Amino acid sequence: MTVRNAVSSADVAKTSGNPIPWANSSSGSAGVISSIEEDRSNGQICRRFTTTRHSYQGIAKFDGNTCLLGNGEWYLTSFGPRS
Repeated sequence: MTVRNAVSSADVAKTSGNPIPWANSSSGSAGVISSIEEDRSNGQICRRFTTTRHSYQGIAKFDGNTCLLGNGEWYLTSFGPRS
């Protein structure tokens, strides 16, 4: 949820390649979102992103996607380790 909130609240026009740090105080994880690409082609706003997650197990890279639903809420449609 922390990553989704950072991605959905980012001003994509202003971030333009600038990293966006995030931290989850309840899990102790933190990371940096390195890219966000917005797609509006199917009539819905979606954002694909890449982030790192720094945790006690080390640093890992993840890819994800979040979309804006009709009720105004962002929904994380995918999030998993980068292959």
